[in-house]
Amino acid sequence: MSDRVDATATLREDLMANVPQKNYSSLAIDVAEIKVALRIWQRIAAGLGGFAVVAGLGALGWCYNLGVKVGKLEQADHEHGIDIVAQLQSPASTEQLETNLIAVTAQIETAKVEGKLPDQSKVRPLSSVLSGVLKNNPDMPRAWNAATQLVNYRFQPSGKDLSSLPDCLNLPLMGSRAEVEGPPGPDGIPTHSPPTGPVIVRKLGAMVVAQNCRLDLDDNGEFASSTAARDFEDAKRHKPEINYFVLEVSNAYITYKGGKLIPVNEIRFKNCSFEIRPTFDIPDRRQQEITKQLLEAKNNEGAIRLPVGT
Repeated sequence: MSDRVDATATLREDLMANVPQKNYSSLAIDVAEIKVALRIWQRIAAGLGGFAVVAGLGALGWCYNLGVKVGKLEQADHEHGIDIVAQLQSPASTEQLETNLIAVTAQIETAKVEGKLPDQSKVRPLSSVLSGVLKNNPDMPRAWNAATQLVNYRFQPSGKDLSSLPDCLNLPLMGSRAEVEGPPGPDGIPTHSPPTGPVIVRKLGAMVVAQNCRLDLDDNGEFASSTAARDFEDAKRHKPEINYFVLEVSNAYITYKGGKLIPVNEIRFKNCSFEIRPTFDIPDRRQQEITKQLLEAKNNEGAIRLPVGT
């Protein structure tokens, strides 16, 4: 039995190494959807009786055979996926690293289809190791794709209706203040405080606060006429030396599709969800910076510094 499992795992690794990532991810989604369908059929079977049972035997037999095949694939997944974090940290070769990255992406896709919430005790170490993979392999498309998929899964939105959320940039002003950025504290994060005298540091920032809204980081040309832009302009009129703009959002749904960024230097977020457009190529610098910072964010609170003007 062990020899069969080993052979299956080896065959699957060979398959993963040669099948394009896009095709393999699609296969993983199909398998996950089949598993969900199997569960539905099992519930139906439990409620069938008499003639209905006979009529359903053919379909249930097909489901059983398919379930056996899915189970074998899951077993191979289990054998391959043992201690995936350690395997990503110390791969035997570049090919093995790419195989492990495909496995990570497939597992994330499966979890999403099955509706499994992220287990932070597993997601955080995986985020950390993927951050290291990106630093060591910045020209590996599969590494960027796996990182983007993990970010989207880790910060996935709740079940609420996202289409009904108002635009964060056009909400009435909730709060605005100027602040001075000081040197980093013990945790390495720069300190911020209200300006009380002459500015002796490089950055004097203005902040606008919003919550319970949606925010698109792509600049579609409408930012200049938004409420947030007017608030920033008002702050700069009072303090012309302001040169740094911060948008603080909470309970927001934040998206980025890969276009030109809105002219905001920093997004501070709390209890927000993110959806970054996945790519099967190496993303440009803008998406790279956003992805890396979200990978390194602690829990569901942090900040993204945007490469403004790109």
